[in-house]
Amino acid sequence: YLDQALDCLATNDITGHEEREQALLELVLAIGIHEFDEDRLLYLSEEARFYQVCEVIYDKRREYDKVLHCYWSDTSRLDKVFSYIYYIMEGRYTEQDKNSIRIACINNIDKLVAINNEDTATLILKVFREDLEKIVKLLNDQPRSLYALLQCVFDISKISDETEYINPDIHHVYIQLMVRYNPEFVCSYLKVADGYRVDHVLELCLIANLKDAAAYLYEKRGDLEDAFKLYYDALLHVVENKEMVFIEETLRKVINFCQRNSHQLSQGDKESYWFSLIDLLLGLGDQADCIALQEVLVDNMLGFVSSSKVLDRLIKSSSNKMFRTYGDIKRVIGNMLETLMYEDILLNSTRRIIQDDIFRGLRRDRFDFMRGSNISDNRCVVCQGKVTTATDGNTDTFFIFPCTHVAHTECVDHMRRKYCLLCETVHRAGQNGRNEIKQVFRSAVS
Repeated sequence: YLDQALDCLATNDITGHEEREQALLELVLAIGIHEFDEDRLLYLSEEARFYQVCEVIYDKRREYDKVLHCYWSDTSRLDKVFSYIYYIMEGRYTEQDKNSIRIACINNIDKLVAINNEDTATLILKVFREDLEKIVKLLNDQPRSLYALLQCVFDISKISDETEYINPDIHHVYIQLMVRYNPEFVCSYLKVADGYRVDHVLELCLIANLKDAAAYLYEKRGDLEDAFKLYYDALLHVVENKEMVFIEETLRKVINFCQRNSHQLSQGDKESYWFSLIDLLLGLGDQADCIALQEVLVDNMLGFVSSSKVLDRLIKSSSNKMFRTYGDIKRVIGNMLETLMYEDILLNSTRRIIQDDIFRGLRRDRFDFMRGSNISDNRCVVCQGKVTTATDGNTDTFFIFPCTHVAHTECVDHMRRKYCLLCETVHRAGQNGRNEIKQVFRSAVS
């Protein structure tokens, strides 16, 4: 009867497939596999695509790699394959069993990626981290799948702060694929990422003509001249094409670059960079939009270049259509005066704060120095010798701790950490905002 039931249930007819599979599975679990011809049951189940029945047989045979095949062949249970892998790899199975799963996962990594990129990346980082380089090589012929996987790997690694443990060569592959498939995200990614080889990535960006990313890498490497040239060329391109929508955005990038690196540039380089931008924008024309951009540039360069030189450059420029009369230049002069007044106020305020701080410190030190001090015991806490005061005819210096214990100067000088040995747990560093020890010079002690 079992053979007849098996032949009836395990047919290739797609009608009622799930119901027949469930019925056969319950029958096998109820009476046991040993009641069937196991090989014939497996053959018919494979032919009928009864993967849950096949799983029971493979599990009994400890052929766990073939159980994985059942999961990613069964479209209704694709999402459960990761749970099964964790179950084997973290369970009490032999190293041979775990190794068979590892090999099956690596060799079929494309199937796991197709099921879920994020779950596959998490699985790799938790279980197969050492095989990441091999996995990358296996997916080389599927660049889009590889990029999707590495994107999840680096996102998860960034959250757990483990990016530094990933091979730089793999990081290079990821950036290379990003340049290919998502070039607009390259610059923003490079600004927050680390662990990549700047020279190699710079070469990729130059080949792909990603000027923003290349300029950032030049700046990161310290090649400010090359970085400025890329920013300037990008601005020149949009100016020549009269692309007003992009001119302001590109101009902001150049301005931010010049301001950000001002402290590293010589005065000559500063003037060269800023004045080249002025000459470029003054040639735009006298339309309202163009004049607004010129004013933005002038306002932002004040404070980085001498105001007199800026004014002289604006007046003498042959392409200047913005500042022809006093009325046109009045606003610029006003902004210069406001900047100078602000800097003067800032300088005076800083000077006053510093002077007040110095005065309070000196006053506190003088008060401590002139204040009389009582001593609770005239024995040195270090050598236990007697400390003589001025009343005993002594005019030497000695130390008085905050706890009023005393010590010879020469004894304290030999201490690595100066604190009262009798009150060690009380008068350590930081108590009441004071130092470890209070040094008091006295010729007489009350």
